[in-house]
Amino acid sequence: MNRSELERLVAQGESEYLELKLARPETKQVSEQLTAEVTAEVAAQVLTYCQEPRRSSEIMALLGLRHWRTFQTNYLNPLLEAGLLARTVPDKPRSSKQKYTTTELGAQWLGERLE
Repeated sequence: MNRSELERLVAQGESEYLELKLARPETKQVSEQLTAEVTAEVAAQVLTYCQEPRRSSEIMALLGLRHWRTFQTNYLNPLLEAGLLARTVPDKPRSSKQKYTTTELGAQWLGERLE
């Protein structure tokens, strides 16, 4: 929004719109913070649950998710890449016998979070 648009809105008495528009960065910060907290909470749930090896379908059921790509993109891959979760059959990521388990690093992260 440029200066002339702002002046036009002020002249038209659109102050509510301006307040909302100007408040959005704060809303974005709150959203990002909330997302980080929710993501950490979900990670803790998954890592706790995977102290015994679990199938991806079991983890998805725990989280109440049905869409594989969403689960894989938002939860599974980030935990694997961070080294918090590991595949039980690392050489065959697409194995029908694939399960996921919490790593030592994941257990340490979980322990720190629970302190």
